[in-house]
Amino acid sequence: MPNILAIVSQYELLGLTALYLSAIDLLSLARTCSASYAHIRKNEAIFERLKRFAICDGRGLKARQEYQGLYAIPQEDLGVRAPNVI
Repeated sequence: MPNILAIVSQYELLGLTALYLSAIDLLSLARTCSASYAHIRKNEAIFERLKRFAICDGRGLKARQEYQGLYAIPQEDLGVRAPNVI
C-alpha cells in the first residue's frame, strides 16, 4: 500500500484526492513535511487548481452570511459617511 507522500507526489492522484478534501485539509497536508509542501504549495497555480477541486468546508458561506471580508457591507451603504479626503 502506498504512503501518502507517494500519492501527493503524483499530480493526477493528488487531484483525485483533492476531490475528497477541503482547502484547509490540503493546506494541512502540505504542512506535514517539506516534501508534501513542495508538491502542494510550492507552485501557487497548482494549489489554486487543487482548491477548485476541493470540497466546500462552509467557511465561505459563513463569511457571506455574516457579511465578513469580501462580503462586508460598505460603510456608505450603512449610512456612515466616509471622511473627506483632500
